[in-house]
Amino acid sequence: MIFGTTSRDVVGVRYQHSRQFSKYYLVSSHVHFRSKEKKRLSNALIRNVASVIVVLATVVSAGESRTSWPTVSSGLKLSPLLVLDVDNTLYNEQQAKIERQIVQLTHEYCQKFLNVSPQEADQLFITHGSTIEGLRQSKWKDLSEEVLQQKMEEFYCYVYNPIDPSRLLIRGTKGFGSASSTGYSHDAQTIESEQKQRLAKLLLKHYPHPLSLASNSPSWHVEKVMYALGLGTLAKKSTTILFTPDRISSYPTKHQPLQFFSTTEDEASKIFESSRLIMVEDSLHNLQRIQEAFPEAVEQAYHIMHHRNDNDIKAQDTLPTRASSVSQALLYHYGLLDPTFKFSDVQYLQAKNKVDAESIHVGTWNHVMDHLHEQSSTDSLTKTNLWIVDVGAGLLSVLDIMLHGNSMRGLSSLDVAIPVRYTAYESNKGLYQTCHERLLLWGFQLMKQISPTEMWYRHGSKPWEVQLLLRDFVDPTAASHASDHSPNLIVGCCFADLMDPQHITANLIRSFGLMHKTTAVEGTSLIYFPITFAGVTQFLPPVGFQKSSASTEDMIPSDTAAFRTYSDALESELGHNLDVHKLIESMQDHGAALHAKEPSNWHIDPIKDPYLFETMLYFFGTTAGPQILKQGYNAGGWLQRARSLQPAIETTNMDLLFCIGPPKKDSPGTPKKDKRSHKSKEILFTGPFQVEAVKRHLPQLGPRQIIIQSSCSLISSGTELKIFRGDFETDMALDVNIKDMDGDRMSYPLSYGYSLVGEVVECGSDVDPCLLGKLVFTFSPHATYVVTDVDAVQIVPKGIHPLDAIFMPSVETSLSLVHDAHVRLGENVAIYGQGLIGLLVTALLGRQANVLQRRGTFGTVTTFDRIPDRLAASAAMGASEALFPGGSKGPFDVSIEVSGNGKALQAAIDCTRDGGRIVIGSWYGNSLVQLKLGIDFHRSHKSIQTSQVSEIPASLSGLWTKQRRFDLTWELVRELRPSRLLTKTLPLDKAQAAYEALDGGMEIAVAFDYTRSSDE
Repeated sequence: MIFGTTSRDVVGVRYQHSRQFSKYYLVSSHVHFRSKEKKRLSNALIRNVASVIVVLATVVSAGESRTSWPTVSSGLKLSPLLVLDVDNTLYNEQQAKIERQIVQLTHEYCQKFLNVSPQEADQLFITHGSTIEGLRQSKWKDLSEEVLQQKMEEFYCYVYNPIDPSRLLIRGTKGFGSASSTGYSHDAQTIESEQKQRLAKLLLKHYPHPLSLASNSPSWHVEKVMYALGLGTLAKKSTTILFTPDRISSYPTKHQPLQFFSTTEDEASKIFESSRLIMVEDSLHNLQRIQEAFPEAVEQAYHIMHHRNDNDIKAQDTLPTRASSVSQALLYHYGLLDPTFKFSDVQYLQAKNKVDAESIHVGTWNHVMDHLHEQSSTDSLTKTNLWIVDVGAGLLSVLDIMLHGNSMRGLSSLDVAIPVRYTAYESNKGLYQTCHERLLLWGFQLMKQISPTEMWYRHGSKPWEVQLLLRDFVDPTAASHASDHSPNLIVGCCFADLMDPQHITANLIRSFGLMHKTTAVEGTSLIYFPITFAGVTQFLPPVGFQKSSASTEDMIPSDTAAFRTYSDALESELGHNLDVHKLIESMQDHGAALHAKEPSNWHIDPIKDPYLFETMLYFFGTTAGPQILKQGYNAGGWLQRARSLQPAIETTNMDLLFCIGPPKKDSPGTPKKDKRSHKSKEILFTGPFQVEAVKRHLPQLGPRQIIIQSSCSLISSGTELKIFRGDFETDMALDVNIKDMDGDRMSYPLSYGYSLVGEVVECGSDVDPCLLGKLVFTFSPHATYVVTDVDAVQIVPKGIHPLDAIFMPSVETSLSLVHDAHVRLGENVAIYGQGLIGLLVTALLGRQANVLQRRGTFGTVTTFDRIPDRLAASAAMGASEALFPGGSKGPFDVSIEVSGNGKALQAAIDCTRDGGRIVIGSWYGNSLVQLKLGIDFHRSHKSIQTSQVSEIPASLSGLWTKQRRFDLTWELVRELRPSRLLTKTLPLDKAQAAYEALDGGMEIAVAFDYTRSSDE
């Protein structure tokens, strides 16, 4: 509540009018008092205003995250009251320059009117907590009350009226942080003052309790500052109380807390007696005075030290708690940060590098080392050197593995006889000393220092040189990467997800001449991005939604929902890219070829990796916490639950390897390759767990047939795996609804597959030739070339990638399941099994329930699976809760079973509420399934329904046709981009390995890529 000033006492609260300030506000009633309106208010209004003050101070709010409560004699819980200083607390003076203006004008006033020097004025501030309080106690101590009041009013008007707060206005920088090549950017210590201001604004606007602004500056100055900070509506909220010197005729300051926080001229504030105070203040003097005045009321005090880095602030057990900004103090108060934890760049990177080494995909790493070994043995390269560039060096962790290997993981070292130049870019200059010490430990010596940001080291016994550059690799003014050749290898560990894919691709090409320069041999460079974050973080075991109090409003989010918010914040606030497919697409658009895409997930054990575990919680608190609060959840309760349960943390990462170089020119007269062929290679199942690629002649092309050159095809994780395992009813029809298979039987040997995309390369005599070159989908077995009837194909809509198009039958199956489940708005759904079909069902239902599921009460989509990677994918596809089996008992309105596991089907039946629906999408083959369908089930009125995609159910046949469902399916393919779920692509020659990988249960989706050769 912001109080204006009149010359009258109003229920013991005196409002002093300033002749220089013509309008004040009593916000609770939105009544404006102007300078000429010095009439007495009615007694009724006076009583109402006083009542508002008392009521505001005694509100008890739900969702309390602290564990201890000061109590009054009645035993009632006390309401928290956040008391915020304004100047140099709500903002950083280094950016705002407001305090500088105040000091300059204060010096000017003191010298001009009182003959007090600037040094004497500063000493008054140090001694008394404010200059005006010092003047009251010295120069003005013998003045009468009326004259003193006049002098103080003149001082405030002279000093504060000219203050310009415009430097506080946001200048347009996005987000709470910026990308750093060290592999992290969501660190509160790297957040600039303006970005901290954004964070503080978010935290304050969603503060659930009353708050107070307490400033030694006058009310009109506070109002100016609050507007400049974009917090004007907060200042005018009916639950905001303002304490300023001009509120009372004696102009008290915080040096006199009993008077400053009073509701009458003579009595200490009753508000403080019925509240527990959280003080946030930049003046240690003022904090100490307030704590002395209200020893029982002050529960927590935060001393803001803008000039100190958090790493310099030591942990302490006594009040006040030190914080580097008001945003950090609020994060402490909300329970989003642990005040005893101190973040360290070096400690974090040391702990992270250990987990990196345990996570890097061994096959991809060793492929890179083998490639460099091969290049080093080429005759043309023996005259020069290998050039390796590390664009996000951190503590030189990649160099460490290259030099020493990792025998426990099987990561090979780079042991070559020719010279190696290793250029390491690191923009965090604070890491230099540790990098220097590590290089000396590994046998390097400092050879020369070109500048404060460029050092050269040489190894004592190996032909290695290290060029350490303390800057970002994107530096157009630097000539450090000038060379006649492009690097043999560019590597960025934990790096590629930190920026826009288009920017990183363009900057790499531009900085290292990848489009016009070649390496010393072979002409192409490798670009290697190990540990690229793919967007999903999990606690294992995961926990669902929980009520943190008796109030349904105070909800702790599910781990799945909280981490989705974390990922959203990384993208929207920090500018990260968490979609590796966007990076792959960008690289390919600029001429790079993808050589490898393999998982490299982090697994952080809280016992084995305690510092990294706490650091991750620190990141979650600073980045996700404010956004979770904004959604209305108990974010502090979520993090407290994690600290209590100590779950493992798992993140999905990818190791990406590309090859790039200048385009090769064809020799003059080189004939173009004819796409047509008379031979095809196709899949043949020869027995249980036996499959091979065999060559066959293409049949004669009929007048209504076409030849398709295959681009890619998807292995079905349901029917096709049943055939691979031999788990099917012998001699049954293979597929009565696919034209080319309607006469085939299920018996070995047989060809199968029904998700193939390719290009039309030849048409029969009765086929319109405009179809040539079109990308089409066909329900055909896996083969390099397919001959099929033109009426059996579908043209892939423009804008859909072939790797997405092969998922069309899977998306249609999932759509059919959703139609059969008939989920109504607000119903809670469980999906048992998060294989490919289960994940696509999750994606469809997650979009449908996106609004309601945020509260964890209605419209939730709860998924179950035993494999953490599938739960991670489930979270990415939109699950509200992604849990291990048994993680929730529901009850659910609808349960969809797509696991093929009888125990999951039993759980679906048991956890569906009475009158609910169970939809079975699994095909159990010839397996027997035992179910418990006793008296409880008998009385429950639950319904069990099967779902199969081949035909439109009779209940929907009046509304839907196969073609209409196909049309919707293609739109969903475009929207979902299901190729995100591909975990492995292989050439057709590796069919046995492909089916074994999918059968092993760890792969979600496996495809054949017909553009790849068997040696890739």
